[in-house]
Amino acid sequence: MGLITTIATMVREYLKESAKSDVIYSKESKRIYNKIKNNIEKIIFTPTDHFDFVKDMVGRAHFLEGVKFNLKQLNENYDLDIFFVYNIDKRKGTNHHFDPKHNRLVFFILSQGNSSFEGDSYLARLRFKSWVGESVFIHEFIHYLDYNRYGESYSFKTKKNIIKYYNSPEEYNAYSHEIIRKILANKNKLTGISFDAFLEKSYGWGDEEFIKNLNYDYRKKLEKRLYKIFVEINTVPPLKKH
Repeated sequence: MGLITTIATMVREYLKESAKSDVIYSKESKRIYNKIKNNIEKIIFTPTDHFDFVKDMVGRAHFLEGVKFNLKQLNENYDLDIFFVYNIDKRKGTNHHFDPKHNRLVFFILSQGNSSFEGDSYLARLRFKSWVGESVFIHEFIHYLDYNRYGESYSFKTKKNIIKYYNSPEEYNAYSHEIIRKILANKNKLTGISFDAFLEKSYGWGDEEFIKNLNYDYRKKLEKRLYKIFVEINTVPPLKKH
């Protein structure tokens, strides 16, 4: 790894996220998810084409067959393609993902069969509502937002084992936001309790494998990050002067 890349990675990894920025990004991701869900019947799809493919973990190319749309249909601020495509064997490393190289989110929610554009569009609308959960979408959309913040230093090129995967800055942030989303949804139940009780509930909302595989440094980072959220939601705003 070159010196410039190393420095860029360190800056990204140790950038101090504030509680306010965490809340803003979590709420924005949820807003976009609901925007798609509430307008899914109005979205104009186009079929994928032969340039749309993904490579599995051993480098074999798989055509992304299905439908896609650009998020600018719903929000001018986000020039992002979203794909709803046919399932590929997950053992080949082709789960839902954000692809920074092609600027797209890919969700494998269609089933193999006699496909047609009309049939794929119908199934994509139906299954986005029931198959793409809020936490799944927010996880991937956070990757997209982070990539736009950090640029080329934000990369998924390095192949990771499970420990390195969960303890990478990219996945640490995305999985942390899954916890933050649940905290914000339940904040009325979390005010006035001790931080230890708050932390226990927060970890309970986290992905089990993520929590289990965090190393010491990332666990301490997460604890400090959640403490900032704890303070934020327990801070009483000052009274407005009349």
